[in-house]
Amino acid sequence: MRGKARYDGIYSVCLFFFQDRAVLKITLYRRPRCSDQTSWGGAADSAHARRVAKTLHFTGIALLIAMLSVLLSPVQAEIFKWQDANGNWHFSDQAPDGRSAQRIGSSRPATDSAPAHSLEGSRDLAASLLKRFAPTSPIEQVTLAVVGIETALGQGSGFFISESGLIVTNKHVIRPQDTEKHRERRQDFDERAQYLESVRQQIREEEERLNRYARDLESFREEIEKNDKYNAPTLLRRQEYAEYLRNYERRREQLNEARRQYQAQLKDFEKQRDEFSFNSSLAGAARHFAVFLKDNRKMTAELVSISRNADLALLRIPDVISPALPLGDSRPVRQGHQVFAVGSPLGMRDSLTSGIIARVQSDYLVTDAQILPGNSGGPLLNDQAQVVGINTLKFAREATADGFGMAIRVETLRQEFPDWVKP
Repeated sequence: MRGKARYDGIYSVCLFFFQDRAVLKITLYRRPRCSDQTSWGGAADSAHARRVAKTLHFTGIALLIAMLSVLLSPVQAEIFKWQDANGNWHFSDQAPDGRSAQRIGSSRPATDSAPAHSLEGSRDLAASLLKRFAPTSPIEQVTLAVVGIETALGQGSGFFISESGLIVTNKHVIRPQDTEKHRERRQDFDERAQYLESVRQQIREEEERLNRYARDLESFREEIEKNDKYNAPTLLRRQEYAEYLRNYERRREQLNEARRQYQAQLKDFEKQRDEFSFNSSLAGAARHFAVFLKDNRKMTAELVSISRNADLALLRIPDVISPALPLGDSRPVRQGHQVFAVGSPLGMRDSLTSGIIARVQSDYLVTDAQILPGNSGGPLLNDQAQVVGINTLKFAREATADGFGMAIRVETLRQEFPDWVKP
């Protein structure tokens, strides 16, 4: 008797490469088997065949999964671009021996351990800024080298003076706790603390007076209750008591409102004072600072040196090629000469104002060019786009009002940092 035909399967897996592509070929070989065990040599042979078929079946699936995991895994590769002696460009997955090659592509995953400025294309700040903004005048080109600086207590400006990332700024920009403005802020906190303490004392004294008032009212009420409730003197005294009670309740309500206002003011004061103290501690110990380029790229600059005698400091962004401003000579500067100030006034980065020299002093140049909060540390330039001063102060009735700006002479910069600034 012929049984019903079924199939045993055997997988054949083949991996080969064709035109730079990996091709996976899977073939299933099948042969019929009969449900009647005796038709194929008996029950023993049939059971053995089934076990072999099952083993081959799962082996094929496991091999298929392994092949796919290899093929789909990420591959790390790099592409290098280099130029031969004839000026022809070549592309290869290996850097040529003895030749300078530029890596233009990589499938390697980025790692967090590498600093941002070490990536290709961001190290040469001068080239990237020049390419992006394409300045058309010397004064416009100057702005490529001016940066904004932010600290825990505020912000200011600075500018590159070397192609190795050296930055000049004001000492009070990175150490604001040493400035007169910072000392005035601390004094303001002390005065507010004294005022709040006086308010607290007044509230405590009023509380004591109202407590005595409440005891007197209670005694007055008990005395009234002892007398005849319907005679004229008692009725008059009841009216008097009612007036005293209304006065007490009014004063109690006023005291409660004063206490609420005091607690709100105290909470706000303590929050501001704690933040000021914390930020002052951070600023006093800071060795690294956030620096913003003209294109708003944020980088980190490290502290190099702080002047003891002048309001000057040096920072540096390591491992970069930076634009640099030429240092001029402030000695020929005279009243009426045109000057330009570049910086980040009122938080507006990359801003330029112009004016004239109003007065020449031994250590400072006085100008009517707008120097607003945030300009501190930026350059003061002559009409040849050379640095003749470092903006530092402003004299005016209000910070945003018209007034005169003060710039430290560039010669002071050379004197304070002779190891870093060329004479």
